[in-house]
Amino acid sequence: MLHIGSGGSVYTTNPGFITLKNAKLVNNGIFSAIGGNFLINGNAPTDDTTIEGSGTTDFDKLTMDKSSNGLKLNQNIRVNGTLQFVKGLIYTNGN
Repeated sequence: MLHIGSGGSVYTTNPGFITLKNAKLVNNGIFSAIGGNFLINGNAPTDDTTIEGSGTTDFDKLTMDKSSNGLKLNQNIRVNGTLQFVKGLIYTNGN
């Protein structure tokens, strides 16, 4: 799990690369990928691969490549650049 607490922040720039494999992103602060790539992969159940929290979550390039199951959004996210689907589903859950 990548957990960003209230008041915390994570910023990435080119050529930054973060992989979330079989894990959750819990953001209660600021996550801003200004350049770089954020990859979601693995085969964990959908309920174990989520983006959630109360903070602002912005991606420049988001790549979805799960060999099975999907990603569940439990908060709104923004993709300001490229959203690439290699394999897998994103369940927006009303977000």
